[in-house]
This record gives sequence, structure tokens and C-alpha cells, in this order.
Amino acid sequence: MRVFFDYVKKGESLLDYRGDDFCSPRGAIEFAQAMAHYLKHSLNEDWSGWAVEARNVEGLKFYSASVDTAELISV
Repeated sequence: MRVFFDYVKKGESLLDYRGDDFCSPRGAIEFAQAMAHYLKHSLNEDWSGWAVEARNVEGLKFYSASVDTAELISV
């Protein structure tokens, strides 16, 4: 399945036009969580208030990971 990961904040967005392929929705969710965790601990920018949204090829959001509450999840 092809998944697109958009960075969104009220009034702002950075859209993913390329996407990535995943074998399952769970893999895409774990990837979104890892991206949010990375942004939370980024020293280059302040990503508070942002979220990583996972969308399918039809543009339907099926998961959102808030950068403010991102924690690594053990698999």
C-alpha cells in the first residue's frame, strides 16, 4: 500500500507528493510515529504544534501522530 506522510499544523502544511510503499497499515503507523519522534527531538526547528498525518492514495487520513506527544514505541 502506498502511504503519504504530510506534516500539518493549524494554517500550515508540508505535503508529501511522493509517498512510500508499506506491506501493512501497522508499518506505516510505526513510521509516522518515528517521524513525529524525530521531529520532537530536532535541534534545527521548533516542531511543537505539528503532526504527521498518514494518508492513503485517495487522500484519506488514517493516522495522525502529534509531534508534541511523540514517544518511541517499542516493537
